[in-house]
Amino acid sequence: TTEAQLVEQFCQVLYMQGEYQALKELVLNKRLDNQVRAYWSALLDFWLQDYLGIKEFFAAYQPKNTHDCMICLLANAHLQEKLEFEQAKQLLTQYELKTGELTLLEIAQAIFDQDYKRVVELVDASVNDNIWTRDEMRLYKPRLLAAWALIALGSYDASYGNISAHNLAVGKDYAGHLLNAQLDYAKGSHQYSIYHIEILKEMGASLPVSDYICYLKSLCKTNLVDRLMEVAADNLDIVQTDNELLALWLKVCLSHKKWNEILRMDLVLDLEQQDEFLYPVILAHYRLGMIDQAYKKLQKPIPTHPYAYWKLVAEIAWLMEDRELEKYCYRGMIAIYPEHEKKENMAILSTLK
Repeated sequence: TTEAQLVEQFCQVLYMQGEYQALKELVLNKRLDNQVRAYWSALLDFWLQDYLGIKEFFAAYQPKNTHDCMICLLANAHLQEKLEFEQAKQLLTQYELKTGELTLLEIAQAIFDQDYKRVVELVDASVNDNIWTRDEMRLYKPRLLAAWALIALGSYDASYGNISAHNLAVGKDYAGHLLNAQLDYAKGSHQYSIYHIEILKEMGASLPVSDYICYLKSLCKTNLVDRLMEVAADNLDIVQTDNELLALWLKVCLSHKKWNEILRMDLVLDLEQQDEFLYPVILAHYRLGMIDQAYKKLQKPIPTHPYAYWKLVAEIAWLMEDRELEKYCYRGMIAIYPEHEKKENMAILSTLK
């Protein structure tokens, strides 16, 4: 038996035991054949709901056993890949499937059909009938498939019950923590969602982008500013991809005067975002004393801009001695925002005539 074969056997043992952290370290640190490394990496990503690696691996290499066919089937069900899903189903016909695997085939079809209620019904019935072996519970995580479907249905208490049952049956693993984080985020329990994500990070898990975005949103909503700035510093490109997150992040930066961070973000904004988030960017330049740059970068206010932006441009125009722009701003503020400082704005405008 070669060292590579021994390592691969050890990978199998760790996977069967749900020791994903140890498995990841082994896969990263040992000299393995590229195909073997790609296989185990794809399986680890699968339980973090990153299904693309499995799809791509089995597009290149034929599944060799029932487990591989099942994982391939589930991945393509989640990805809504009809051709690959049907191919995986066809491959399974060459095997004599156990009761749990036959049920999993039905669950995969319900996932593909996005029939979340059916997923839950199938898992509940199979658990009640006690059809799953301990290995199958760990390998296929039926309780977590039900928890995932219940989150989609908005049945959060039932989802939590399935996650707890999974943890009790096979122990806490990557997949359990991720579902817990998603459940807590969906419920608005952002502090608990952060807790589970940070456990995953400590375990060395590579988070899917969608969950990283939810993690950053939770940090914004709980006002954990130092942690947010630390995490976002190397992930501004991820922040930029989601406008809701970007708005939350900029709001935190504004309220805590993180002007330099706003300027760093400005470098990666697309043209539409530059228009939408003009106010914090111009204000950041202004607060850092970059008045000429703020003046060059600003856009003439229009009725859809907030009052604070009109006021800011008026102030910059005054400093730059652009009386026409200053008058334009005060006229606009009086007309569009009469509820804001109307008397003061009229008094200032009268001095500019």
